[in-house]
Amino acid sequence: MRSITLAVRYIWRKRGRTISLLLILLVVATTTLTGLAVRGAAADAQQAIRQALGGVFTIEQDESNPENWTNRQIEGMGYQQVFAGKPITAELCGRVMTQVQGIRGCDATTEQVLVPETTDGRTLKLIDDGSGTDPASEQAFSTDDFGDTVTVIGGTDSRFDANFAKGYLVLADGEPVIDPAARAGTERDGSDDDADAGTGVGTDDGVVGDVLIGSQLAERNGLRIGDTIVLRRATVHAQMSGTTVEQTRTPVRIVGLFDQTAKSSALTSNWSMTNAMFTTMDVVDHSREGTAEEGFDKVSFYVTDPDRTADIAARVQALDELSGGQYVVSQDTADADAVSEPLRNLDALVLALVVLALAAGMVILCLVLASRVKERMHESGVLLSLGFGRWAILSQYLVEAALVAVVAFALSVPIGAMIGQFVGDGLLGMSRAGMGGMGGTVGGLTSKDGMTVANSDMMSPSFTPNADMGSIHVVIDGWTIAGLYGLGLALVAVSVGLSGMVLMRRRPKDILAAMS
Repeated sequence: MRSITLAVRYIWRKRGRTISLLLILLVVATTTLTGLAVRGAAADAQQAIRQALGGVFTIEQDESNPENWTNRQIEGMGYQQVFAGKPITAELCGRVMTQVQGIRGCDATTEQVLVPETTDGRTLKLIDDGSGTDPASEQAFSTDDFGDTVTVIGGTDSRFDANFAKGYLVLADGEPVIDPAARAGTERDGSDDDADAGTGVGTDDGVVGDVLIGSQLAERNGLRIGDTIVLRRATVHAQMSGTTVEQTRTPVRIVGLFDQTAKSSALTSNWSMTNAMFTTMDVVDHSREGTAEEGFDKVSFYVTDPDRTADIAARVQALDELSGGQYVVSQDTADADAVSEPLRNLDALVLALVVLALAAGMVILCLVLASRVKERMHESGVLLSLGFGRWAILSQYLVEAALVAVVAFALSVPIGAMIGQFVGDGLLGMSRAGMGGMGGTVGGLTSKDGMTVANSDMMSPSFTPNADMGSIHVVIDGWTIAGLYGLGLALVAVSVGLSGMVLMRRRPKDILAAMS
């Protein structure tokens, strides 16, 4: 208590020097506090990104295995090499979910391009949102009604479709599309029980299944939830497969509407996500007979803990169901990496800033405190000659500096709260500068029914990860303040110790002799 009283008296008596020390400590404290808060915000943002964009792995047919390909005769076209590997089914999705813990959901998908119509045969008015990336292809594919086709994604659970799971799409109204066969984890068999589970398969009104469409597309065509539309193959597709357009007409009921939260791009504007539709395998197979036999293109699994994705994917790869070279398990972290990279750079930048601030603060504090110790050397010599110990005197200096530091740290909290978000956004902008765009590549041409068309990768709309997903929200909480006080008081203690080394080495007689 006596040390605190003496420290307060000295601080008040030397107000000029005290204010100088206070300002130095305030600058160091504000810089450190802001850095700690920004690092914490960056860590929280990275965790959120891993949860939204990471934590996913896929099972696909192994198309690189030559044994999975065969030659098939196509009427009127001769022989063509087609994929003949083991198909991906809803049953496989269910078995993996049952045998491996830590998976919160999955969605098996297949993609086709179909023409959407009203029930009286009028083609829906599509939206040209400028997302097409290849004008030449758009012109080439616009022949007949092929230019009216849209991307149709047949899946088992639209909630876990990659576009919805990653937050690029949100359900604006209605319900998701869930295949009853996948919900039960059983093989699709077209039974009436499955039809009654909620997809409308085999209903009396002729509706084959449910569909999700974009809210903008619905608004343009005056559609709403509960309305029925028709999906069919393009004329050229129907002719090449030896069927008629009428035979491919598939009535579906609109059960939900979705909105986009990020910008998408596609090879042509009619294949953009604005015009895309989500349905089930029953619908796709009714429009393009044989799709169910070929199976899904891939199945995506979403894990509960993103940090365990690689481990869970390895356990899935080791399952007996995936042996024999029929399937390949992969983990795609491209989107998460693209958004997280600036945050990782920011973390390194802020860490360097904090270390630099602490180092510079220590040097300046040592110089300032050393000057104060030198000015009080005579006082120290008198105290030593009166029997006071060196540690007691040094402790007095430490209490004086600590009292000023506590005030400086307290003042830095509101200042840090005011400038923290601004500094964080500025540093994040610097981190993003120079990073290239997150472009993608489109696939080649492939065939599953004897006609060479754009493959699913080529026609699939793709999203550019929204930079806002990597934004940070700087908040100064109790742990950040505690970290500031811990680092700050440690810095003050080290600085006082270094500046007092002269006092610790000299004897009282030498000090008084030098001063006289």
